[in-house]
Amino acid sequence: MLAIVPVNDPRRGKQRLASLFDADTRAELVSTMLLDVLDACEAARSVDRTLLVTPSPEIAPEGCTVMIDPGQGHAHAIDAALQRDEAKSGALVLMADCPLVTGAALDVLVASAAPLSLAPAQDGGTNALAMRPGTLMHPAFGVPGSCAVTMATARELGIRPKLVHDPVFAFDLDDTDDVARVLSRGAGTRTAALLSGLEPAVATLVDQPA
Repeated sequence: MLAIVPVNDPRRGKQRLASLFDADTRAELVSTMLLDVLDACEAARSVDRTLLVTPSPEIAPEGCTVMIDPGQGHAHAIDAALQRDEAKSGALVLMADCPLVTGAALDVLVASAAPLSLAPAQDGGTNALAMRPGTLMHPAFGVPGSCAVTMATARELGIRPKLVHDPVFAFDLDDTDDVARVLSRGAGTRTAALLSGLEPAVATLVDQPA
Protein backbone atom coordinates (compact mmCIF):
# COMPACT_ATOMS: atom_id res chain seq x y z
CA MET A 1 0.00 0.00 0.00
CA LEU A 2 1.11 3.55 -0.73
CA ALA A 3 1.63 5.76 2.33
CA ILE A 4 0.92 9.45 1.66
CA VAL A 5 2.48 11.83 4.18
CA PRO A 6 1.55 15.52 3.75
CA VAL A 7 3.72 18.10 5.50
CA ASN A 8 3.65 21.89 5.34
CA ASP A 9 6.56 24.26 4.95
CA PRO A 10 8.46 23.69 8.22
CA ARG A 11 9.20 27.41 8.49
CA ARG A 12 5.46 28.05 8.90
CA GLY A 13 4.62 25.11 11.10
CA LYS A 14 3.64 24.81 14.74
CA GLN A 15 2.75 28.44 15.34
CA ARG A 16 1.01 27.49 18.57
CA LEU A 17 4.44 26.67 20.01
CA ALA A 18 5.81 30.14 19.27
CA SER A 19 5.79 31.03 22.96
CA LEU A 20 8.13 28.12 23.65
CA PHE A 21 10.36 27.84 20.59
CA ASP A 22 11.74 30.25 18.00
CA ALA A 23 11.06 29.81 14.29
CA ASP A 24 14.24 27.83 13.59
CA THR A 25 13.54 25.41 16.43
CA ARG A 26 9.95 24.92 15.30
CA ALA A 27 11.16 24.16 11.78
CA GLU A 28 13.60 21.61 13.18
CA LEU A 29 10.78 20.07 15.20
CA VAL A 30 8.59 19.70 12.09
CA SER A 31 11.44 18.01 10.24
CA THR A 32 12.20 15.69 13.16
CA MET A 33 8.59 14.58 13.61
CA LEU A 34 8.47 13.84 9.91
CA LEU A 35 11.46 11.53 10.26
CA ASP A 36 9.69 9.63 13.06
CA VAL A 37 6.62 9.22 10.83
CA LEU A 38 8.72 8.07 7.88
CA ASP A 39 10.50 5.58 10.17
CA ALA A 40 7.09 4.11 11.06
CA CYS A 41 6.14 3.84 7.39
CA GLU A 42 9.37 2.02 6.67
CA ALA A 43 8.76 -0.37 9.56
CA ALA A 44 5.18 -1.18 8.51
CA ARG A 45 4.86 -4.46 6.63
CA SER A 46 1.73 -3.20 4.88
CA VAL A 47 3.49 -0.17 3.34
CA ASP A 48 5.52 -0.83 0.22
CA ARG A 49 6.19 2.77 -0.76
CA THR A 50 5.90 6.24 0.75
CA LEU A 51 5.08 9.53 -0.93
CA LEU A 52 5.91 12.82 0.79
CA VAL A 53 3.59 15.66 -0.26
CA THR A 54 5.03 19.07 0.54
CA PRO A 55 5.60 22.58 -0.82
CA SER A 56 9.15 22.32 0.57
CA PRO A 57 10.92 19.40 -1.15
CA GLU A 58 14.15 20.21 0.66
CA ILE A 59 12.62 18.74 3.81
CA ALA A 60 12.61 15.25 2.26
CA PRO A 61 15.36 12.86 3.35
CA GLU A 62 17.55 11.40 0.64
CA GLY A 63 15.81 8.75 -1.44
CA CYS A 64 12.28 9.83 -0.43
CA THR A 65 9.73 10.19 -3.24
CA VAL A 66 8.24 13.69 -3.27
CA MET A 67 5.16 15.27 -4.82
CA ILE A 68 5.06 19.06 -4.78
CA ASP A 69 2.09 20.50 -2.89
CA PRO A 70 0.80 23.42 -5.03
CA GLY A 71 -0.20 25.29 -1.89
CA GLN A 72 -3.99 24.99 -1.98
CA GLY A 73 -4.25 23.16 1.32
CA HIS A 74 -3.82 19.63 2.66
CA ALA A 75 -7.14 18.39 1.29
CA HIS A 76 -6.33 19.42 -2.28
CA ALA A 77 -2.80 17.99 -2.08
CA ILE A 78 -4.00 14.69 -0.62
CA ASP A 79 -6.72 14.34 -3.28
CA ALA A 80 -4.05 14.87 -5.96
CA ALA A 81 -1.83 12.22 -4.39
CA LEU A 82 -4.72 9.76 -4.23
CA GLN A 83 -5.12 10.05 -8.00
CA ARG A 84 -1.64 8.71 -8.66
CA ASP A 85 -1.23 5.26 -10.18
CA GLU A 86 0.59 4.04 -7.06
CA ALA A 87 -2.54 4.66 -4.97
CA LYS A 88 -4.94 2.69 -7.16
CA SER A 89 -4.78 -0.53 -5.14
CA GLY A 90 -4.95 1.28 -1.80
CA ALA A 91 -3.59 4.22 0.13
CA LEU A 92 -2.71 5.18 3.67
CA VAL A 93 -2.78 8.89 4.56
CA LEU A 94 -0.78 9.81 7.64
CA MET A 95 -0.21 13.26 9.16
CA ALA A 96 3.42 14.23 9.68
CA ASP A 97 3.04 15.48 13.26
CA CYS A 98 2.30 12.12 14.90
CA PRO A 99 5.74 11.27 16.32
CA LEU A 100 4.55 8.32 18.44
CA VAL A 101 3.14 6.32 15.52
CA THR A 102 4.63 2.87 14.93
CA GLY A 103 4.83 0.45 12.04
CA ALA A 104 2.69 -2.02 13.99
CA ALA A 105 -0.05 0.58 14.45
CA LEU A 106 -0.02 1.35 10.74
CA ASP A 107 -0.38 -2.35 9.95
CA VAL A 108 -3.47 -2.55 12.19
CA LEU A 109 -5.00 0.47 10.46
CA VAL A 110 -4.35 -0.96 7.00
CA ALA A 111 -5.72 -4.39 7.98
CA SER A 112 -8.90 -2.68 9.19
CA ALA A 113 -9.50 -0.96 5.86
CA ALA A 114 -12.29 -3.08 4.45
CA PRO A 115 -12.59 -0.83 2.61
CA LEU A 116 -12.07 2.22 4.88
CA SER A 117 -10.53 2.77 8.31
CA LEU A 118 -9.88 6.02 10.14
CA ALA A 119 -7.76 6.99 13.15
CA PRO A 120 -9.25 10.09 14.79
CA ALA A 121 -7.17 12.84 16.34
CA GLN A 122 -7.85 13.96 19.89
CA ASP A 123 -9.59 17.09 18.56
CA GLY A 124 -11.90 15.20 16.18
CA GLY A 125 -9.70 15.63 13.14
CA THR A 126 -8.22 12.79 11.11
CA ASN A 127 -4.60 11.86 11.75
CA ALA A 128 -4.60 8.76 9.56
CA LEU A 129 -6.84 6.76 7.29
CA ALA A 130 -6.49 3.79 4.99
CA MET A 131 -8.73 2.86 2.08
CA ARG A 132 -8.95 0.41 -0.76
CA PRO A 133 -8.82 1.54 -3.53
CA GLY A 134 -7.16 4.93 -3.14
CA THR A 135 -9.96 6.44 -5.21
CA LEU A 136 -12.68 5.00 -2.97
CA MET A 137 -13.84 8.49 -1.94
CA HIS A 138 -12.66 12.02 -1.20
CA PRO A 139 -11.84 12.13 2.53
CA ALA A 140 -12.18 15.36 4.46
CA PHE A 141 -9.07 17.08 5.78
CA GLY A 142 -8.45 20.54 7.16
CA VAL A 143 -12.00 21.08 8.41
CA PRO A 144 -13.35 20.86 11.99
CA GLY A 145 -14.46 17.36 12.89
CA SER A 146 -13.01 15.94 9.68
CA CYS A 147 -13.18 12.37 10.96
CA ALA A 148 -16.94 12.55 11.49
CA VAL A 149 -17.36 14.35 8.16
CA THR A 150 -15.52 11.57 6.30
CA MET A 151 -17.50 8.88 8.10
CA ALA A 152 -20.80 10.55 7.23
CA THR A 153 -19.79 10.90 3.58
CA ALA A 154 -18.71 7.26 3.48
CA ARG A 155 -22.03 6.06 4.83
CA GLU A 156 -23.89 8.15 2.27
CA LEU A 157 -21.89 6.29 -0.38
CA GLY A 158 -22.77 2.92 1.13
CA ILE A 159 -19.30 2.44 2.63
CA ARG A 160 -18.95 1.06 6.15
CA PRO A 161 -16.00 2.83 7.80
CA LYS A 162 -14.14 1.46 10.79
CA LEU A 163 -12.67 3.62 13.54
CA VAL A 164 -9.29 2.63 14.96
CA HIS A 165 -8.78 4.18 18.38
CA ASP A 166 -5.08 4.19 19.25
CA PRO A 167 -3.26 6.83 21.30
CA VAL A 168 -0.31 6.84 18.89
CA PHE A 169 -2.66 8.13 16.20
CA ALA A 170 -4.85 10.32 18.41
CA PHE A 171 -1.85 12.23 19.68
CA ASP A 172 -0.32 14.94 17.52
CA LEU A 173 2.10 17.61 18.65
CA ASP A 174 0.46 21.02 18.58
CA ASP A 175 0.88 22.74 21.94
CA THR A 176 2.87 22.72 25.17
CA ASP A 177 0.79 19.94 26.70
CA ASP A 178 1.69 17.78 23.71
CA VAL A 179 5.38 18.54 24.23
CA ALA A 180 5.08 17.17 27.76
CA ARG A 181 3.36 14.03 26.43
CA VAL A 182 6.16 13.33 23.97
CA LEU A 183 8.75 13.78 26.68
CA SER A 184 6.94 11.29 28.94
CA ARG A 185 5.78 8.74 26.36
CA GLY A 186 8.06 9.07 23.36
CA ALA A 187 11.19 7.32 24.56
CA GLY A 188 13.23 6.21 21.58
CA THR A 189 11.74 8.68 19.12
CA ARG A 190 13.79 11.32 17.36
CA THR A 191 11.29 13.94 18.50
CA ALA A 192 11.68 13.16 22.19
CA ALA A 193 15.44 13.25 21.83
CA LEU A 194 15.25 16.67 20.19
CA LEU A 195 12.88 18.06 22.81
CA SER A 196 14.97 16.69 25.66
CA GLY A 197 17.90 18.71 24.40
CA LEU A 198 15.99 21.97 24.19
CA GLU A 199 16.82 23.28 27.63
CA PRO A 200 15.76 25.46 29.31
CA ALA A 201 12.66 25.91 27.14
CA VAL A 202 11.16 22.55 28.09
CA ALA A 203 12.59 22.24 31.58
CA THR A 204 9.30 23.20 33.22
CA LEU A 205 7.42 20.62 31.16
CA VAL A 206 9.47 17.54 31.93
CA ASP A 207 7.88 16.87 35.31
CA GLN A 208 4.35 17.75 34.29
CA PRO A 209 1.82 14.88 34.10
CA ALA A 210 0.95 13.91 30.53
